[in-house]
Amino acid sequence: MNPVNFHEDDLPIQDLETIGLAAGGQLLLNVDDLKALLSGRRTGLMELHNLEADNIKIKSINAKISLKPNEKGQMDLLIHPIYRKAEVPDLLSDTEAQQLQKGDVGSLLRITLDNHGKKKEMLVEYDPDTKEFIV
Repeated sequence: MNPVNFHEDDLPIQDLETIGLAAGGQLLLNVDDLKALLSGRRTGLMELHNLEADNIKIKSINAKISLKPNEKGQMDLLIHPIYRKAEVPDLLSDTEAQQLQKGDVGSLLRITLDNHGKKKEMLVEYDPDTKEFIV
């Protein structure tokens, strides 16, 4: 069971319109992808078309999307493309990274120190679709 972390009113509609997942203020996402976004997870793999930003034009890209709250309390839209090779986070050993990539373990819990010296728990997972470690 995945608790709902966000509300549909929180969605960055303009950003979703920019990548073709909303039009005229209406979402063009399937129910499963919407539930994933609202529960703080990534959507399924989808094909995005005609993306433009900072003089970069991308005709088509396969990616997943997710939401992340920013400092202002608004939702930022994150795009997770398929990487050629996974970049291993510094907090994992090569063996641990391989275990996640092979699916031998589903996730690893790491305890680190934040900028204020307080202990912080971090869950590390691997997304085989995008070849990306999720921290």
